[in-house]
Amino acid sequence: MLIAAAELKIRTRSLDSALEGAIDAQVIIELAAWGLVMAWVVSATLRLKGHRNALSFRHLGPALKALIVVSVIVFVSSLYAPSVRSIVKGAEFAGLTALTVFAYHTLRNEAMDATTEFWLWTRRSVWIMTGAALALTLLLFFPISSLFASLTQTQLRFQIMEAHPIASAGILSLALLMVAGSYFSLFDPWLDHRRRGVVLGSAALVVLVLITATKARGALLGLVGGVGVLTMTTASLRKRRVGLVLVFLLLMLPLLGIGDQALTRTLIRNQSIEQLTSLSDRTLLFEAAWPLVLQQPFFGHGFLAAASSFPDLFPWAGEGHNVFLESAYSFGLVGTLAFVVLLIQIGRQLGGALRSRVPAEKHLANEMAAVGVFILMLSVVGDSFAGIPGFETISLMWLALMSDLLRRNRVRTPLQLRGRH
Repeated sequence: MLIAAAELKIRTRSLDSALEGAIDAQVIIELAAWGLVMAWVVSATLRLKGHRNALSFRHLGPALKALIVVSVIVFVSSLYAPSVRSIVKGAEFAGLTALTVFAYHTLRNEAMDATTEFWLWTRRSVWIMTGAALALTLLLFFPISSLFASLTQTQLRFQIMEAHPIASAGILSLALLMVAGSYFSLFDPWLDHRRRGVVLGSAALVVLVLITATKARGALLGLVGGVGVLTMTTASLRKRRVGLVLVFLLLMLPLLGIGDQALTRTLIRNQSIEQLTSLSDRTLLFEAAWPLVLQQPFFGHGFLAAASSFPDLFPWAGEGHNVFLESAYSFGLVGTLAFVVLLIQIGRQLGGALRSRVPAEKHLANEMAAVGVFILMLSVVGDSFAGIPGFETISLMWLALMSDLLRRNRVRTPLQLRGRH
């Protein structure tokens, strides 16, 4: 929650200042949030001193083993990157990995109820953080009048505080997907109270409007994909019908905007056919950057090196705007394959849990699969988990953690308790 909060900027920061390592109030806030996380990691390490077997590599699940390999590659690549910022962000990625491993250590010998409770509180933390950020945004950064204008004007886009509209839409969509998960998969007992359910449902509708106001097409399509997975994996016929209606409404939402030419404002944003088919010139960036990738095909140019090179190709390109391009340029073939192996391991563990006869396991796996599809769809148009550690990186590590916990629970649960006689 602290890390995600650090991603929500209180002011816009130039790329040049970031690459030069300039420190200001925004950077101090971010470093303070990361410092608290690192302090927790150090404290947990000291508490576990003398218990090496508890955290030995061989006791981890396949996904977490792959995650550690990825983390090592990310940090090593940051050492030969052209910016000091890369080393800081590489250390942040390593810290997140350590945090994930400690969470696995804490939960791996607990009952399935502990894993379920962990995910419920993860959801609630995202909801609380998102709600607080939205309240602060509407009070100080983006007044209601501007919100209405963002729904009727093509160029004005809603954003949380000073975060980019695309990042804002991604965070909002993740929170909304978790709301859908509480209905389609793992119900949250916290919502048993009718008033809480009504408040959260009403807030979800507001968030849906705000996502539309960001005019971020990738996040909206990612949300559709995530809700589609939840719809397909639920066992309830009634919920499947509700899910199909919800997917239809999500696809139709841009057409229901205020005023005329809603489709032009929200989906097309007055772009030409060439800009649309090139994903806002992202395919052109891929073509221009690929020769640079081939200059260092095996180990890449270093973590976040694209921020120093790609603006020379396109002034707006401070990143790869595609997870494959970002990974190939930063980590080369070696690092890209490591990410692929991580995704495969997560998919394998979730695939087994999706076939489980234990309701809690299956419900968690359903939601994890939805989150996985969501961040993969976002990664088509963004650097995602291969870029600066943010909510996509955290989501990837959640997936690694939860998939290994689900695998461990399946391995140790007696067959008779799993309903297999």
